[in-house]
Amino acid sequence: MKYLTIGLCVLAVILCLCLLFAYLSDQYLDETEALLREAAQYFPAGDYDSILPLAREAQETWESHKGFFSSILSHSELEEVNYCFASMTAYAECGEMAELRDAYSRLLSMLEHLRSMDRPRYYNILSPIVNQFKFKG
Repeated sequence: MKYLTIGLCVLAVILCLCLLFAYLSDQYLDETEALLREAAQYFPAGDYDSILPLAREAQETWESHKGFFSSILSHSELEEVNYCFASMTAYAECGEMAELRDAYSRLLSMLEHLRSMDRPRYYNILSPIVNQFKFKG
């Protein structure tokens, strides 16, 4: 009985940590996305002087939480986000609106992908179980 109690306590701690990391990830991504969406308001006018500081601030927000994201995301995902930020600020500095919009949309889709990965879904839990019982002939 003692081992069962210890095991359940360990599982409860792991569950709490998973929920905490999912919550923090969601909050940190919200902070970054809010700045990017604010910058997008200046796209139609082509106001690079307003877009660039907001893009840099969004990148600084991302960088301030990079240690946290490094512990839960893969290296390739981090590189992809960093690349999108770098290309977005470079295009804003050069005044390339079409490329800026493209980098912006890639960055937002990447951040949305990261957000959806952290949310628990039934298929994340059930797919390994279903795959275990598939006929292998």
